[in-house]
Amino acid sequence: CKPLDVSEALLATVRNALRQRKLVAERERLNGELADSNARMISSSEGGSSATASPPALIGPSMATRS
Repeated sequence: CKPLDVSEALLATVRNALRQRKLVAERERLNGELADSNARMISSSEGGSSATASPPALIGPSMATRS
């Protein structure tokens, strides 16, 4: 390997790691927003639900996170 090839490979690795870190942070933020939204939906449906209304479908972080 040439020194330039090693430098380019290292740079690509660092860029990928930074991008991955950013994506993980975004996923955590979105999961938090989803949990908050689900909690609001549940609390609002408890107050005025009728016998014929079906419960809201909830998507939890386990379904939203995929490696």
